[in-house]
Amino acid sequence: MSVTLSIYQCLTSRNSSPIKVNYNVIANSCNLWRNFDDINSSWKSILSIIDYYDHNQDKHIPTHGPGQWHDPDMLVIGNNGINVNMAIAQMTIWSIWSAPLIMSNDLRTIAPEFRKILLNRDVIAIDQDPLGRMGRLVANVSGVSAYVKPITPVYGLETSFALGFLNRNNIKNLRNLGLANNRGYVLKDLWNARPPLTLQPDDHIRFAVPPTGAAMFRAELVKPSRSRDNYRFYDLISNRVPSDF
Repeated sequence: MSVTLSIYQCLTSRNSSPIKVNYNVIANSCNLWRNFDDINSSWKSILSIIDYYDHNQDKHIPTHGPGQWHDPDMLVIGNNGINVNMAIAQMTIWSIWSAPLIMSNDLRTIAPEFRKILLNRDVIAIDQDPLGRMGRLVANVSGVSAYVKPITPVYGLETSFALGFLNRNNIKNLRNLGLANNRGYVLKDLWNARPPLTLQPDDHIRFAVPPTGAAMFRAELVKPSRSRDNYRFYDLISNRVPSDF
């Protein structure tokens, strides 16, 4: 038996204000749509798209979901002008957005380090999470951008989360990012092979991101296996044993 899959793509004017575009009407006929400049193989282009979606997220998030996707344009991972850190950053933010992951490169000549980024199953799973939610920029302080995306598994009304960070040297309290469930979360670093950590909302994590780079974590909601009144500090840079406070 053969199956034919049809995907309908639409374009909206990049000069059109998102306030004036009725994406619910567009979704009646289209599965995905472009709404900003064409991407090119440069960090400036990637950042301009990120800035656009950050600025317009309140208009785009409600109209983004299974079968109807905002398309920030193709992945330029593996092309000239894009280094590994930039590639990780684009793959991270596009996956936080549940964006279509359409590659624009030459698969015959792509370098192994870029191929590895494109084949990261954990990150792809975040992008293709069944909820299909578009992640949200929740903090932007001194150039540090923090993104949170609801994902499965879901227990009752509480979701798990994916976390994306675009910058370097940051310390964050999970509760400050909106991860407040007292059952705790299992945190997995999706770009580095570190053992998962079980955290509570008042636990802190410290991590470093190189210039033009990004970090991405999966925070899966679980029932806590420990009970305590203090919190701990997790240093993801040196892999030191957590310190109690």
